[in-house]
Amino acid sequence: MRTYDVDPATAMPTLASISGVTTAPAPHELSEVVTYFDTADLRLLAAGITLQRRNGGDDGWHLERAGDAGDRRHVPRPADDEAADEVPGELLDGVRVLVRDIRVAPVAVLTSVRRVHRLLDGRGRVLAAIHDDQMTAQTSSRSLTVEQWREWRLEVIHGSRKLVVDIEAALVRAGARSGEATPKLHRALAESMPARPAWRDRPASGAGRLTTGDVLFCYLGDHLGHLEAHDQRLRAGDAEGVHQLRVEARRLRAALSSYAPVLADGSTRELRSELRWLGGVLAEARDAEVQSAVLGALIEDLPADVAGPVRDLVDDELRGRSSVGRLDAERALSSVRYFRLLDRLEALLATATVTKDGDVPARRSLPSLLDSDLHRLRKHRLAYERSGPGPERDEALHRVRKTAKRLRYAAESARPVYGKRAKKLARRVAALQEVLGDHQDCVMARLTLRRLALNADVDGQTAFTLGLLHARLDERAATLEHESAAAIAQLPQGGVRAWLRR
Repeated sequence: MRTYDVDPATAMPTLASISGVTTAPAPHELSEVVTYFDTADLRLLAAGITLQRRNGGDDGWHLERAGDAGDRRHVPRPADDEAADEVPGELLDGVRVLVRDIRVAPVAVLTSVRRVHRLLDGRGRVLAAIHDDQMTAQTSSRSLTVEQWREWRLEVIHGSRKLVVDIEAALVRAGARSGEATPKLHRALAESMPARPAWRDRPASGAGRLTTGDVLFCYLGDHLGHLEAHDQRLRAGDAEGVHQLRVEARRLRAALSSYAPVLADGSTRELRSELRWLGGVLAEARDAEVQSAVLGALIEDLPADVAGPVRDLVDDELRGRSSVGRLDAERALSSVRYFRLLDRLEALLATATVTKDGDVPARRSLPSLLDSDLHRLRKHRLAYERSGPGPERDEALHRVRKTAKRLRYAAESARPVYGKRAKKLARRVAALQEVLGDHQDCVMARLTLRRLALNADVDGQTAFTLGLLHARLDERAATLEHESAAAIAQLPQGGVRAWLRR
């Protein structure tokens, strides 16, 4: 599709005489009114999203995302609906992470009158169509400013490249000027278009010139964007949405912890606390899903005459916990507390200043930050080795797992500077984290089995089966403890700086 700017009085040239064109029927006329909805500061438009209500043509509500032709949602709605300016909840929920609790209202009304000129060959095939659009835009963001413009759009259907050249030459001779394919809403709101936040773009300087602050804000910006994307997928029904959203909250909190010296003392303490809250409120639903998979696999391996009613007992317990967890997650993600957390993350990226440590070249400071996290991991590992058996030992190993996550995420953040070496370090820590994560899954599954076994309605056969499952989890946990030692041995034994330079 080629677009041309045209003066209002320019006449459409005669195109039937172009070589290859047999007939050019009289044009047919279409009209459409499109009302665009957004926040007052155009948050949706800034994110490449348009939310619109169309009257004429494809009537109804439409939510479209730029750059992804397959990501369009349409909700039919009669044009005379009494609640015409009330955005359907199913569409608004899809962008809730962006608009939050800010009012969404009409920001522009575009009226278009289109005359479609078709060029046919001798067999009646449509070779090309020229859309002659007269546009009128009324924008509420600029005191009801009204603008008008006209454009021609050439759509080639069955025509040849030569035909395109000939048609374009005729249009240009008539006064058409090559125009940019600027979305109509952008054109109408050009003076009000919000600038793209700087934190959404990676710094342009080379790795050798990146400061520690550059690396931090690059990482935070990336993962705040990921968090927003997973929020939208979760609300659209993605089964993995809870887990992925929780992971992004952890990454953001870990980065703020590892890079604490880069920001003013205490400036992110409350923010880290709120990210911990978000991760916690998402935990119940995810933990129930994981335990269902762990225990389900164990039950599958039991003889049919031993399993008894255990499968139904476990399924009922975890299904109920998952349902409650998802309801809690949905409430949290629609809460003012969550919306203000997102606001504060954006504000941090937009306005935060760094300490003198943040202005240091990243190649000089990142190894020290990584060493600090590695030292913390070893410290917790030593505490684990000194702990006694039982819940205390499980909790000590869980702390090792949490510090491993922090080191892994810090290593990931260093990739713009250290490339493959940072990636390799992150991969090795991820291997340790996976082993420890499997161990923690065993710990949590054992707690579920104990809780079920204490139920007064459990008969002897079921209690025996629950005990058998518990024993198998004990064996699995012991194996994973042994494997964790091997995984830790793969981490840098000396300083991280020397390891990164290999």
